[in-house]
Amino acid sequence: MSELSGKNLLKFLNFVLVVLSVGYFAFFLVAAFFRLQYPFELEWMEGNSVDHIIRILQGQSIYTKPSLEFIPYIYTPLYHYLSALVAMFTGAGFSPLRLVSFISTLFTVFFIYLFAKEETGNRTSGIIASGIFIASYAVGGAWYDLARVDSLFLVFFIITIYLLRFKKKKLWYILAGIVASLSFLTKQSALSLIVPFMFFLFFENRKLSWYFNITFALLAAVTTFLFDYLTEGWYIFWNFTLISQHFWNKKFFILFWTLDIFRPFSIGLIITIVYFLIAKINNNLKDKAFYLVLFFAAILCCWPSRLHYGGYLNVLIPLYTIFAIFLGICYHELIAIVDKKVAWSRNLFKTIITLIIVAQFLTIWYNPMIYMPTAKDKEAGHYFIDRVSKIKGDVLILSHSYIARYAGKYSYPHEVLLLDLYHCNKDLWGPVKIEILKSLKNHRFAAIITDANDIWSLPGLEEYYYKSETIFNDNKVFFSKSGYISRPDFIWLPK
Repeated sequence: MSELSGKNLLKFLNFVLVVLSVGYFAFFLVAAFFRLQYPFELEWMEGNSVDHIIRILQGQSIYTKPSLEFIPYIYTPLYHYLSALVAMFTGAGFSPLRLVSFISTLFTVFFIYLFAKEETGNRTSGIIASGIFIASYAVGGAWYDLARVDSLFLVFFIITIYLLRFKKKKLWYILAGIVASLSFLTKQSALSLIVPFMFFLFFENRKLSWYFNITFALLAAVTTFLFDYLTEGWYIFWNFTLISQHFWNKKFFILFWTLDIFRPFSIGLIITIVYFLIAKINNNLKDKAFYLVLFFAAILCCWPSRLHYGGYLNVLIPLYTIFAIFLGICYHELIAIVDKKVAWSRNLFKTIITLIIVAQFLTIWYNPMIYMPTAKDKEAGHYFIDRVSKIKGDVLILSHSYIARYAGKYSYPHEVLLLDLYHCNKDLWGPVKIEILKSLKNHRFAAIITDANDIWSLPGLEEYYYKSETIFNDNKVFFSKSGYISRPDFIWLPK
């Protein structure tokens, strides 16, 4: 390969990297545009997020004693309160929740770009890092624009580590502590990401670390105990106690590494390992300590979350985000090593490195169309609302109760929230089970609607109700587009 042709090929491959990054970003924008407007669930637990903001808008607490009337999600509250604030202008529904997630994702892309660019001084590294993040949309469960807490939690964490890495002043560290507390107030698993940095900063710069550590610890503690006091102890129960009672999905001790990491990000993992090995060989691993802590924190956050019962692909997003940042930085530094250490065929080695990054982009390629609802899905949703509205009396829709609200009826807790109590807290499950059995025995519900692939059977359902009919004739419509694939299928009537 001549030097001229090598430079031209390298220039072309860098152009390909930019095109791939921009292309994946366009995929996301197009998918999000159609998904934001969709008036039905994209993921089977979105509907209860809407129930949460409606309660907030009505001045009710979202952390209460469980009953058949309402059971909260096991997340800290900031996402739902912020979405409720947006809903005051847009109206309650999926739009304010998804809009918060969508905007959070855009800011995450921006700060990942800034992070890699400032670390390397190279815009291409920033484009690669932000491109890999947005390309991880599908492998992360198509979660970035959903009415779920993850995108807001993530952007606060990314801003936190950006400030800690590049803004070495007291006021910036205080601001980082405030932003970190917002991440914790959005999703409590942020603790697993933030606590390792509290220890790291203490040993790296003890005097400066206090500004971050005390700010975060104080805000996290005060808000926790304040919310717990205001909710008579239910805040800590739902956000910490119940989670500690979850059982483990032990198969992910191994599958986390083979299925969740190595299959989609084998190239990224190998490059990261090579990067740290080179740092070790060059005796500058200490300079990479921040990134070793970042990688450890991501594992500490994501692995236990995946092991927890109910842990889905969305819990892996922080780790995929860290891989994206590493790839952007590693690309620049490996190229720099070639320029410094290699005396011959530099363009060949640079080309190989660039091709490896291109390959990582291509291994997580996806078709955005499969995540976008169709006109038939929307039509089926309106047909379903019409069916429910014509039933005289209350209707329990076990996994999509928001439809009942659309039809002018009461919305009840999601199947998974009932299942949490069933598996993890028998003391609180007992009264709820009695309430369910009494409601079924007395035929409180004029109809009960279940999924064909429900993961749990409502106690007493088959004893007091019979399966009457299916809802849809078309086997391809109204399924969720992200997460656990489901749709309402069967109508049960009182015996």
